[in-house]
Amino acid sequence: MNLSALDLNLLVVLEALLQERSVTRAGRRVGLSQPATSHALRRLRAELGDPLLVKAAGGLALTPRANQLRPHLEQALRSARSVFSPPVEFDPAAWAGEMRLSLNDYNEVLLLPRLHARVRAEAPALDLRVRPIGAAGRELDENEIDLAAATFALPPPHLRVRVVMREGFCCIVRRDHPVLARGLDLDTYCACEHLLIAPRGDARGLADDVLQSMGRTRRVALTTPHFVVAPHLVAATDLVLTLPTRLAVHMARLLPVTVLPVPLSMAPFSVAIAWHPRTDGDAGQAWFRALWADEAGKLGDGGT
Repeated sequence: MNLSALDLNLLVVLEALLQERSVTRAGRRVGLSQPATSHALRRLRAELGDPLLVKAAGGLALTPRANQLRPHLEQALRSARSVFSPPVEFDPAAWAGEMRLSLNDYNEVLLLPRLHARVRAEAPALDLRVRPIGAAGRELDENEIDLAAATFALPPPHLRVRVVMREGFCCIVRRDHPVLARGLDLDTYCACEHLLIAPRGDARGLADDVLQSMGRTRRVALTTPHFVVAPHLVAATDLVLTLPTRLAVHMARLLPVTVLPVPLSMAPFSVAIAWHPRTDGDAGQAWFRALWADEAGKLGDGGT
């Protein structure tokens, strides 16, 4: 059966005919004249190979074929009407499912506890599934994740990207570090040994680019790919770590480290969320993205 060759409006007329058992009443119900309804009935009979309604005492009676069709017809039209019905108003409290997230540990430590608390309060049946940040563009394209959060220097142009906060830099050292007695000026900064957070294993970061523009250098003695591990290493060594301000302040509450201004002019960076445009119209995902931006905005000044 080639549906494109059929007039599916006939199904609405058929529903009215089977329920009303009268050509006149069925036509009135669907807004057709009696001759037009009779013509539709003739077409239905031809398409279905059955008279469907036959004369009987007191009006028209349904044939066995018509009785067989009724539940299938009602289900088909109910499904069709649901396609064109306005969406049900979104209620987070009733949302049961998963949000699949791709995050680095900077976002995990700063935002995930806050997000979890909000989700538990507002959408208690929603579960969060987190994987390490990777090829976010491909993962979003292939519907492996719903949202990625990171610093996106050159995101694929077809993705949606929303900056949720701006972040600056500072330094941390262990609380009894010798540098605290004399202060961390540029000469001292360059003379110290440094720890670098390098997700890809590089031994060069933004601070090195700034130093090079000034004709200066520093020694990166240790690298780690993890934002959260790095402050623990600082607390147990004489290394100096340059890292995002919000994370430094957070870790200084937990570890024996001291936060110091960075003696360089380092431009702040943007922290953003990214998603695929196919989810633009999804009320649940739009709610979650707004929640994310709201919680990011509550983190306070990032030294920008």
